[in-house]
Amino acid sequence: MKKLFLISLFSFFAHNSYALTADTDGDGAAETIYVCNTNMVCIKESTGRVRTYSSPYWGSISIPKVSNTDADKAIEVIVLSIKGNTPSVSVIHDTTRAVNNYTDPYWGSISITHVEDTDGRTGNDIVVLSAKNSTSSVSVIRDASRSKKVYTSPYWSTISVEQVADTDARAGKEIVILASSGSSPSINVIHDDTGRQNQYTDPYWGSIGINTVKDTDGNAGGEIVVVYVNNAGKGITTIRDRYRTRRHYDFSDVSTFAITGVADYNSAPGNEICTFWTRGTSTGYDIVIDSRGTRRTVSSCR
Repeated sequence: MKKLFLISLFSFFAHNSYALTADTDGDGAAETIYVCNTNMVCIKESTGRVRTYSSPYWGSISIPKVSNTDADKAIEVIVLSIKGNTPSVSVIHDTTRAVNNYTDPYWGSISITHVEDTDGRTGNDIVVLSAKNSTSSVSVIRDASRSKKVYTSPYWSTISVEQVADTDARAGKEIVILASSGSSPSINVIHDDTGRQNQYTDPYWGSIGINTVKDTDGNAGGEIVVVYVNNAGKGITTIRDRYRTRRHYDFSDVSTFAITGVADYNSAPGNEICTFWTRGTSTGYDIVIDSRGTRRTVSSCR
């Protein structure tokens, strides 16, 4: 099963030994972006001209992502920094020569996991995973509006952001979190467009892992495909977050199984879940047809 973990902030800040390329000023030509002079960002044009950026928030820095955060014609540069004990996220807008800086009292050890449109509004949003003391949190930076929102839950002691995907067929993608609190795993789905969180626990779940988020029932919005193991057996749970429902498929009749793909293997609505299993010396394939709530043995999943 996939272990829950947070990337240590300090291991993340080895200085960039590589350069990124993106059109940061909107002129149609790609610039080269890299860390220079330890705690500065250099943007070099194809002509050789270099623009240099710095910030009083920056100590040790890295450039984990470049993305369009404000929906203009240029790409922004996202900087992750630690100065003393204070982490920060900064966004360089090379078209205007502006640097937007973000800090938060919830932030201790942080990482940027995704840059996606999570609120259905202008520009991509920055998803920040944080752990401070015993508190885990997810922050969403909406750089287009110079704002951010912090999400926490009493069910989160250790968390990981597994996917950012559309689970409800509304504008913006949802943030899918795998969490644990003591021995109880849970899955949380952040709907950043509304600020709502859907939280799922289940008596079937001992240890769990999220395989993917895809449409498995033929209805709008992707299902969260979960593999679980408990004291009595193992199986697959599909979560329909749009309707806040789920369906279980028991695989306790086999020794081992693994999901080998989630794709359209037949004419049924949605994608099917292909599994390879072993039972003693026997092996085989089963597909889960989630739109029909069935599991059946097949010669292959092609």
